[in-house]
Amino acid sequence: STLIYSEKEGLISLLKDTGWPELNDCALLTSKGFASRAARDVIDLIGDTDEEIKFFCIHDGDASGTLIFQALTEATRARGARNIKVINLGLDPWEAVERGLQIETFRKPEEVKRELPVADYVKDFDPYWVEWLQTKRVELNAMTSPEFINWLNFKFKPYAKKVIPDSKKLRETFVQQGQQAIEQELMQ
Repeated sequence: STLIYSEKEGLISLLKDTGWPELNDCALLTSKGFASRAARDVIDLIGDTDEEIKFFCIHDGDASGTLIFQALTEATRARGARNIKVINLGLDPWEAVERGLQIETFRKPEEVKRELPVADYVKDFDPYWVEWLQTKRVELNAMTSPEFINWLNFKFKPYAKKVIPDSKKLRETFVQQGQQAIEQELMQ
């Protein structure tokens, strides 16, 4: 099974409207802008099952977005690290720049009095982007709906595995459901 967490509630609606979850055999989760305790609790509960589940995170190309991903994966003051792996499908700043997406400058370098926290994976990738994220950001909404779907399809492609039962299982299910329908009809 697959679960995709998005910080943007509107993108969840877009994915539902386009049938993306059905095409990719996945569930969707959002908590409107940040990885709330409730969302993390849901992920923990699902992760405690015996079923192999893949978790993905979609986030903006901003300092907060990188921290959303980090909060879903690592220990925080409120809880220990997850026992599941969360895969980053977020819009990272270097990717946004490479794609030519609209960059927002939300404060000037001289206005930076307190450095915004940035996820460790960004620091490890290249410290330049930590500085970049202090004054700039790129929202997922910088993409049109078709651009977003194409982008997500590209990012998700290495992980996409639609479960299609073999013909024997399909036949058994069809026969079983047919028998149940006939029995229900006879009982009425």
